Parts: sequence; C-alpha cells; structure tokens
Amino acid sequence: MFSRRQFLRIFTVSTLAGISSRFVQAQPTVSLSGQVLTSEGNPIASARVTGLASHNSFFQEARTDASGNYLLLVPASLTYMLGVSAPGREYQEIPLTVTDADIETDFSLGLDQHPGIWQVVGSTEPETFGGTNSGSVLPDGRIFYCHDATDPILFNPITGETSPAARSSSEQGCHMPTLLPDGHLLIIAGGTIDDAGNFSGDEEAIATVKAYDPTGNVWENWPDLNEPRWYPGFARLPDGKFLLFGGGQQPDLLRTDSCEILDPETRESRMTGSMLRAGGFGPAILLLTGEVLLTWEPPQLYNPTTGQWRATGDFVQPNRAEVRT
Repeated sequence: MFSRRQFLRIFTVSTLAGISSRFVQAQPTVSLSGQVLTSEGNPIASARVTGLASHNSFFQEARTDASGNYLLLVPASLTYMLGVSAPGREYQEIPLTVTDADIETDFSLGLDQHPGIWQVVGSTEPETFGGTNSGSVLPDGRIFYCHDATDPILFNPITGETSPAARSSSEQGCHMPTLLPDGHLLIIAGGTIDDAGNFSGDEEAIATVKAYDPTGNVWENWPDLNEPRWYPGFARLPDGKFLLFGGGQQPDLLRTDSCEILDPETRESRMTGSMLRAGGFGPAILLLTGEVLLTWEPPQLYNPTTGQWRATGDFVQPNRAEVRT
C-alpha cells in the first residue's frame, strides 16, 4: 500500500497531462494560498504544494516562489488534503473543506526527522539477478524474482527466506510482468540472452506470453503476441486490456513504433495505432480521462477509443535529472 506521500508523487504524472482541466472549467473555482516557511521562519522556495480532492476527483500542484508563497486554483464545494513538502524538511498535510470562499493557509516545516533507513532482510541466493530481472508482489505477499523465467525465486520479505519457483518452458529475459486479477503472474515478451546476460545480435526478441500460478507453482503458455518485443512498454487500459508498445526487434536490434492490445479474457492480441516514434519501455500511466500518457520523448497520449496516439505538451522541466537546490 502506498503512503499518501508516495501516491502524490506518482499521481503528479497524471496532472502534468491536464486530467482535471475539464472538471475545473465546469465548476466555480476558489484559491488556496499561503506561505511555506522553515520552523526558523525563513521562506522555502520551490516547496511542493499539492491539493488532492476526495475520491481522487481533482488534483493540482504548485511550487512556492522565492518568498515561499503558493497559489492553487481548485473547484469549490469539495474536501481536499493539502500537502506540503521540501527537500530535507518534514512533510505536512491538512484536510480542507472548500466552500465558495478563498482560503489562506501557512505552513511551518521543521527538519525531516525520518529520512528512512536501509536494512538487509534476506538474499536471493543461489540466484544473482542482473539487468534483465523483474520483481512482482504476489497476492500472498511473497515476491517473485526472475531474470529469464528459467530460474525464478520466491522471496518472503517477512521471514527473509527464499525458495525456488517452477521453471518455465523457455527463456524470456527483458520481459514485462503484470499481476492478473485472479492472482496469476503474466510474463510478456522479452528476448533470449547470451551467457553474459546481454541481448545481442546472436539472440532474438520474442513474442512469448506465459502465466505463472503461484498456488499450484505451475506455468501455462498463452498465445504469442503479434510481434516480438524486447523490453516492451506496458499500460493497463480502462477495460482491463493491456497496451504493449514499442520494444526491440530484429534485425539490428532496432526499436519499433508498433503497438498491440492483449485481452487477458480471450488471451488474444490485436494490433493498434503506432506511436509517434519508435521506442521502448517508456514510463506510462493510465489517466482518469481513460487515455494513456507515455512520458518518454516525445510525450504522447494514446486514445483507446480511436486507437491512435497524439502529441502532448513537453515537460516544464525538460531535464528530469536536474537537481533542485
């Protein structure tokens, strides 16, 4: 279960795509404003302020200016959780019931007293996983680790113990995993790898789809995808189907712009509209509008109704590795 702080970080991606713009236009808006200070009384610039309405019906964020001031414009007649965070400072959030009047709220952030710690809780020995591995939390809390689906490991984070899982029928490195509603784990596409664990010209991309049953510790082969995809992109659609996009293919290990939709009910896949540019497993998220936002350059949106991709706005911060001071 995500903490609210973790959830807000993830949910921000949806906001960047403007998921709430139509909702804002349909409702009267009020302002949430104020100042964010340190516990010593100094303004905090570039602090992150977030407003999340009940039932996730609206979300907005803002950054404070050089004087620590912030401003959010939100729909009236809703209840919000107003959260504030800044590097090295404690996280604070408060509930706000917004009527038809503007609200001014100041925050004073002390030093972060809970930066977190790392603790070794176990080992995956005898398996050592590298760049092609994946980890998936199963319904019973165990974690399924594998690198090519031939030597998977089941890890219990409570006891720290590991046990081998059943081997699948074929090698499937650089895959995409996802958990099905019935508790089965789906391993989708990928590629064969050489002895050094690399995907090279002597190996091949594959279209294989397999389901692992953690209760019976058995595998089941599903029909192949339409195209082989090494490290494909993946997103869930509103109707429960899966969008697979891009990935590496032969010859010459080139990426593709092709996409397809896998239906877990029928286990069949069909081709859909291609991306604006060939790519791989770019970060993607299902928005409240029902569209999929793909953030890898260029940022683009997939519409399941039309089956087409279209360009969306670039990030305000183009260099995502930039460090804020």
